[in-house]
Amino acid sequence: MNILLINWQQGENNPFDYFNSKIKDNFQLLGGIVSIIDLDNNFLSNLKSHSKFDLAFTWQGLGSDINTDDGSNIWEKMEIPLVCLHGDHPCHAPMNHMVDNSYVHHIYAAPNFAQYSNTYFKKSHPALFYQMPNILGPTKSNQIRTGDFFVFPKNLDPITETLKTWKTNLKPQTSQFLIEAAEKIIANYELNLYKDHHTTIDDLLTREKLDQLKFENNITDEVSLFHTLHAFLDKIYRNYAAEQVVNLLQNYPLRIYGRGWDRFKERNNNKHEYFAFDSLVNGDFQYYSNYGIIDIAPSVDALHDRLLRACANNGAFISNSLLSRTSLLDSQFDTLFYRMNNNLLDTVERIITSPKEHLDACQRFSKSYDQAFSFYNFYLFVSRFVSI
Repeated sequence: MNILLINWQQGENNPFDYFNSKIKDNFQLLGGIVSIIDLDNNFLSNLKSHSKFDLAFTWQGLGSDINTDDGSNIWEKMEIPLVCLHGDHPCHAPMNHMVDNSYVHHIYAAPNFAQYSNTYFKKSHPALFYQMPNILGPTKSNQIRTGDFFVFPKNLDPITETLKTWKTNLKPQTSQFLIEAAEKIIANYELNLYKDHHTTIDDLLTREKLDQLKFENNITDEVSLFHTLHAFLDKIYRNYAAEQVVNLLQNYPLRIYGRGWDRFKERNNNKHEYFAFDSLVNGDFQYYSNYGIIDIAPSVDALHDRLLRACANNGAFISNSLLSRTSLLDSQFDTLFYRMNNNLLDTVERIITSPKEHLDACQRFSKSYDQAFSFYNFYLFVSRFVSI
């Protein structure tokens, strides 16, 4: 099979260079002939210069809406099935989720992402959820596991600064709605509710409320406003979860990688160290501490790629995901997901007491995950699009 991977190099920490190199390796192991083309000003000419592709892949729907000079969608025009692999929620870049033709397929890494897409982006064929295989490993590394500390790789948009920006820059009713919705999302998180925070937003964003906000902002495009409000609040969930980790673990050794932690750094906590984050390609070193990483999932029913990268490096991890409440994961691994136990501190203490036992559990999870969600099954799943 002749496969195209679309590469966009403008993402924060340049993730797609890394992901494409990994998925290319996996396809080549199954006999695929793989080409990578950058999504830039020369993309169309480079695409047309290649021989016919059987299947194309892009991340987050980037490039799915490219049209030819006559206004036709390029994938339909060239009859190339395009699989859009979405790891981000659809509210953040709606245009990357809207294309509707028989050649563009939207696959989501979380059930609630697919549900939102099918609810608010009506298409002739539905968006699909697929529990993605771990394309990131195994990693061949000579690094030695060392250092009695947790690693926390997470960029932050601080909650206090976000709320201040809303109060300062937005209309009164709009800022009030966002602040009240943020408080509800945070309250649900504290209760460990298995509820998608976008469902919480929908519950609050009634027809009457949306009309009020449209009028206040003199907006006629209510669809754009709807997605924008969801996008503002989507970050509250992840950023609150991230701040909670640093606040609760003030007495535990923690290395934090990422932007946005300046206010926390000013606390001068000698247990916490702060570092800038490089590109994803150079990130394997983060997965070799004795205690492992702490990972923040984008939603209750998702796993983040950082967790899978820890598995690829045979490393340890804990996550705030509640995916274990579904039938997708074996309940024997609940101890790896600290919100299942409703206590981050107890989980951290257990790891410090017996890091080897925790690492063994993480490595068993990795093997179990690879067996349940293999790349070969993913290959068979996407191959069905070729026959269209």
